[in-house]
Amino acid sequence: MTSDARVVAQQLRHNIERLRRTLRAHQAVSTMPRNQEAALSWLHRKGALSIAELARWEQVRPQSMGAVVAELLKADLVRKDPDPTDGRRELVALTSAGEDAYRGTTQARDRELAELMERQLTDEERDVVEHAMTLLERLNPETL
Repeated sequence: MTSDARVVAQQLRHNIERLRRTLRAHQAVSTMPRNQEAALSWLHRKGALSIAELARWEQVRPQSMGAVVAELLKADLVRKDPDPTDGRRELVALTSAGEDAYRGTTQARDRELAELMERQLTDEERDVVEHAMTLLERLNPETL
């Protein structure tokens, strides 16, 4: 790896982190705690998962994810179903209300980012960002 690639990688990582913080700072987008949003997002992308699988995807302890799922269950945003392949496990899945909550939050965040891009970037700069997305997708071969 060339030193230039390392510098670009560091700049990219820092800018992604700062952009995520900027977008998360706007509480008007969602009143839901971030850990609950993250769980809904994983369930939307991956389908029904066990609490342990959710914890692995979110890189937290299963006990922590269990508490998150308990709150989502109370809010009727997820349900637990028996695992068809292992009767000892339960799988957590989105309810229709959970799917609606996920969709509403992501649409609001997308709208907010689009407005920020329209305010801060020219049409040509947005074209460059669009091209960069194609390149960045090649760095993450897993479909999320």
